Amino acid sequence: MFRVPSSWTAQQRLDHYSIPEPTSGCVLWLGGVLNHGHGYLRFQGRKVLAHRLAWSGAHGAIPQGLEICHSCDVPSCINPQHLFCGTHKDNMDDRDRKGRVAYGARLPQTQLSDADVIAISQTSGRQKDVAAEYGIDRAMVSLIRARKTRKHLFHSIGG
Repeated sequence: MFRVPSSWTAQQRLDHYSIPEPTSGCVLWLGGVLNHGHGYLRFQGRKVLAHRLAWSGAHGAIPQGLEICHSCDVPSCINPQHLFCGTHKDNMDDRDRKGRVAYGARLPQTQLSDADVIAISQTSGRQKDVAAEYGIDRAMVSLIRARKTRKHLFHSIGG
């Protein structure tokens, strides 16, 4: 693998490890990627997130405590025009507004449908028996009955 010279600027590194995607306008990071999809690189002796480096190169220092968010919703995009500075809450609100959040029945590991959760919340049998019936553990039955999981379901049924 080609090792970039240590004398290269941040922009030279970003340019070297990315490619424009003409349809969306995204600039896709082709270097190392973390589990959540954000690109990273080593710069000035430390690991930095590529989109943060791209934003600061275009706009200056990132204010303390703020995140760099993607308006395009592509974690590997480093196009400064697709990035904005905001709080964690701003980022989560943006995610929710766009319907990017996976919860409840939308999660791939979910065993229970929304209807199952509502039914469990309305049962009065022993947790052990309800858990066995639905193939879940007793703790999950307790969380559902206390309405501490899948909270979005209970707003629609008055609770």
